[in-house]
This record gives sequence, structure tokens and C-alpha cells, in this order.
Amino acid sequence: MENWIHRNIKVIAKQSSLVGVDNAYWDVNRVSWTGEEWLGFLPIEGICYVEAFEHSIPPHDFIYVVSVRSGTPCFLASYEGDVDFFQLTIYRLDAESLGLPEQVPR
Repeated sequence: MENWIHRNIKVIAKQSSLVGVDNAYWDVNRVSWTGEEWLGFLPIEGICYVEAFEHSIPPHDFIYVVSVRSGTPCFLASYEGDVDFFQLTIYRLDAESLGLPEQVPR
């Protein structure tokens, strides 16, 4: 599953309806299946956090919250930021019950 996410990060990014994703080069920086790599993220079973960055406008980047409970990655929410904090945006109602923090430090 982690390899699938690395290969298909652009598909995951496009699900977030971010402007310019089709024309941008996206790469996966790291994948955390329990959230322990970022302060403020609690381990959530079946959820992974994917940090992707766009080289054209560093250091602006995103952390994607992806559900893998069904065996198929499902984009739920994202954290977006470029200076001190990532801000939460929820895209699917499934993510509202996860208790995700509104922002996390970079």
C-alpha cells in the first residue's frame, strides 16, 4: 500500500481539488501510517499521513490524510502550509469523527 501511494500521489492530490495539480510535479516526502512523525497527530488505526511537496513553489506543501481501511486509499482531509503551521481542511465527512487537530506545526 505504501508503494502504491508513492506511485499515485498525484491521484491522491487531485482528489483534493487543488488548483494546478495536473501540471505540477508532485513527490512523496514521507508516509507515516500512524502519524507519529508529526507533532499533534495521534495514531489512528487504518489511517496514514502522506507528506507531499510541490517543487515549483517550495516550501509550500501538503499533508494528506488517507484512509486505507477498505484496502483502497481514500483521500479524507489535508493539511496545507508554507511557513510555521499546517492548516486542516476536511474533504469527506468520514474525517470529522477522527478528532484531527485544526493545525499542526511544520
